[in-house]
Amino acid sequence: MKNAWELLASDDVLEAMTLLGCDDKYIYGSASDFEKFKELCATFFMLEGSDVAEKLMKKISGALEKKVCFDHIRADNAIALWKEINVSLGAFYGETPIFEQSVENLCRTETKRAKANRVEKNKFINEFFDVNRAVDGIKSSSDSSLSQFCDMLIKSSNYKISVTLSDADFVRPNRYLADGVIKKISDDEKYNLSEYNLLLCQIICELIFADSSRILQLYLNSQSSFSAAKELINYLSMRKLRARIFLCVCSSNSPEDIKITCLLGGNGCFTTPVFIKKDTDTNDRTDTFLNSLYRIYPSGNVLVLE
Repeated sequence: MKNAWELLASDDVLEAMTLLGCDDKYIYGSASDFEKFKELCATFFMLEGSDVAEKLMKKISGALEKKVCFDHIRADNAIALWKEINVSLGAFYGETPIFEQSVENLCRTETKRAKANRVEKNKFINEFFDVNRAVDGIKSSSDSSLSQFCDMLIKSSNYKISVTLSDADFVRPNRYLADGVIKKISDDEKYNLSEYNLLLCQIICELIFADSSRILQLYLNSQSSFSAAKELINYLSMRKLRARIFLCVCSSNSPEDIKITCLLGGNGCFTTPVFIKKDTDTNDRTDTFLNSLYRIYPSGNVLVLE
C-alpha cells in the first residue's frame, strides 16, 4: 500500500524539487518518506502556477475525496496532511515519535526558506550590473598568462564573474590552449569564437579550483549561445565542480531547454534562470513567455530583470 510520499513522488515532482535546490537526501536519498513529504510541503509555495502544483493538488484531492487548495499544502500543515492522506490510503504512516517535531519549527523552516529566496533575489538584482565582466578584464589586462589573469580576477571580483559565451560550440577546457588564447589577446592577434569559448570555460574552472572552500557565483549569459551554456553546466556537474550559476535567458529561449539545462546542474551547480527583458519584447510577449516557463519550472526559482 502506498503512503503519501509514494503517492506524490512522480518524476516531475522529483525534478521540481531538484530545480528548487532541495538536498538530494530529500529527493532520492536516505531521508524517511515523511521527511521527504515534509520537504515537499515546505517548498510547495514556490511551485505556484506550475503544472506540477496542479497535479499534486489533484492527487491529494483524489486521495482525500475533497478539494484541496494551494495554501493547504505547507510546512506547518505537513504532519496533519501526512496523517490524513495515509489514513485515507489505508497506509501505515509511521510511529508516533516521527510527529514529535513542533509545528513552530516547521513554520520556521518555511519562513527561513522564503526569506532566503527573497534576499537572494534582491541581492542579485542589486549586484547584477556590478559584477566583474571577465572578457572586459581579459582585454584590458596586460598579464600574458592564464594564472596571472585568474589571480587578478579573484582579487577584483570577490568570486563573482559574468561571462558571455560566443555562438560557437562548447569547447572542453584545456589550460595549455587557453594560455595560447590569452597570449593572442595580449598581443592583439586574431582568435576565433571556439578559442574564445575555450578560454572562458578554462577561466571558470581555474576559479573553482583556486579555492574549494568558496562557491563561485557565475553569471552566465546564454541568450545567444544556449547550447554552449548547457554543455558548460553539464561539464562542471559531471566533474563534480561546484558553482552557483545564474543563467541569463530571454523570450527566444525554449522553456523546456531552460528546464533541462538547469536540471543538469543538480545541487553541485545549482542553477537559477534569470529572465532579461529585451527592448523589443512587448508586455504580451514577456507575459506569454513567463507563463509558459512557470508551467514547467518552479516560479520560486526564477529571477526577472526588466
